Amino acid sequence: SFVDDAAHRQELPEIYNRYLRLTGALGALEPDMQDRLSLLFPLYATSFLLDDFLAEAGWFGADELMITSASSKTAIGLARQSRQHAQHPQVVGLTSRNNADFVASLGWYDRVVTYDEVPAALGDGQPMLVDLAGNTALRAAVHAHFGDRLRYSCAIGTSHWDTFNPAERMPAGPKPVFFFAPAQSKKRRQEWGAEQLQQKMFESWRDFAAQSRQWLNVQSVTGSAAIGQAWQAVAGGQVDPAASIEAAPLPSAPAGLQIIGFERRDDPVQVIGTTDAQHQFHLDEAHRQIGEGALMGDLFDVGAQFTDDARDAGQRAGRVRGADRQTDQT
Repeated sequence: SFVDDAAHRQELPEIYNRYLRLTGALGALEPDMQDRLSLLFPLYATSFLLDDFLAEAGWFGADELMITSASSKTAIGLARQSRQHAQHPQVVGLTSRNNADFVASLGWYDRVVTYDEVPAALGDGQPMLVDLAGNTALRAAVHAHFGDRLRYSCAIGTSHWDTFNPAERMPAGPKPVFFFAPAQSKKRRQEWGAEQLQQKMFESWRDFAAQSRQWLNVQSVTGSAAIGQAWQAVAGGQVDPAASIEAAPLPSAPAGLQIIGFERRDDPVQVIGTTDAQHQFHLDEAHRQIGEGALMGDLFDVGAQFTDDARDAGQRAGRVRGADRQTDQT
């Protein structure tokens, strides 16, 4: 792995600046698992850490784990991971009517409640709420229904970005607490060590990713126009919950291309060594179109495999950046 040490990212938690190689600590990954790594792992890391936090807290004494935006990948990961414990609360997924059948088919939710069934179908238990939707009216309805019976309220996402109002106070029940995954990661790194934490997350993710072959279809789009259209579709809730979209700025080069070094001279970053000269232009052109800096995620996209020399050269360049290549359907 390597760390982005650009000056403008120094105040961010380390987890946001660390990049992983597709070989090495992860071992050999099948091509489709490489896609699922970029699409699922950043989200599943949050699922894993949140589950770890809740389980350590004894689920706050709740008899149900109620998760909004239940079709989102982070919610699915949390639902799945929570069921790995010998003792765990019932898992209830709150989702749209259009996504209810998909959520129920996963087998990781004990019960599915659609948004239009709130509050009538919420029941009379003592749940805890994990709010990935950020829908203020929905959260308020859950709080009002359960009142003091709501054992804990966790705010973590805003998939319903157009209904989010952080200033609105809840009518009853506990004050929502924001979950910050890097804080839990730091805690476990101190207690377990970074290597053990990484191993636990990867082993759990591998099982989750392998199982995702049964319900997750990976779709690829290429080029700025197609990426823009895909983003609009995701933001508008128009993408099938069983789909995830992987975006690449340029078409991928043949597998096996190897970068043996690069350095920063003037913009753009120049790739200074490849095993196949005919692909040199492809990489230079990618950097020219994307702009300032070397986007390591982009080099992974074009099938690059970094040697230790390349990694060291990138660290010396002092301006290594990464491409965000995953989107999430909620």
